[in-house]
Amino acid sequence: SGESGAGKTVNAKFAMRFFASVGGADAETQIEKKVLASNPILEAVGNAKTVRNDNSSRFGKYIEIVFDAATHTIVGAHIRTYLLEKSRVVSQSSEERNYHVLYQLCAGADAEQAERLSLSSWEHFEYTKQGGNGVIVGVDDAAGYAETTKAMQVLGISSDLQSQFWSVLAAVLHLGNIAIVARSRRSDDARIT
Repeated sequence: SGESGAGKTVNAKFAMRFFASVGGADAETQIEKKVLASNPILEAVGNAKTVRNDNSSRFGKYIEIVFDAATHTIVGAHIRTYLLEKSRVVSQSSEERNYHVLYQLCAGADAEQAERLSLSSWEHFEYTKQGGNGVIVGVDDAAGYAETTKAMQVLGISSDLQSQFWSVLAAVLHLGNIAIVARSRRSDDARIT
């Protein structure tokens, strides 16, 4: 535990590497690679810019590392997440951003994917422009998209499932642009714009 920006995620990576080296692995093990590869995905989906921290975790994460008692090597890991700040998807304060993954999708989708999902820059979506500043100095969201996609590949997530993941996120962006407006004060009629 620790305050925002205290380095919990970075320290977890160092601990994983330490346990792997103590277990006799000179290079990263496959399990370690997969656990470490999950981090960019978890950060993309669960981290956002707040007024205090450009990469603030908006969820909790518990990593349990499983060792072989005989060989003292890492043989598995379980990652549990909890308490995702769901309200951030639809509302952000001034100078804050939504979850990084939404900006990554807008910046990193290739021309075919952008056309298929009707994507454009983050400024065109209500859910990504509310905070007034969708840019983090020194962060390349297109590179983040590539890193998130590569991490999915390392974890063995199929291209089809990846496509579905990005499609759902695009749908969320488009839903944010829908407005339901009453036709009159005396009627239950409404129109969608």
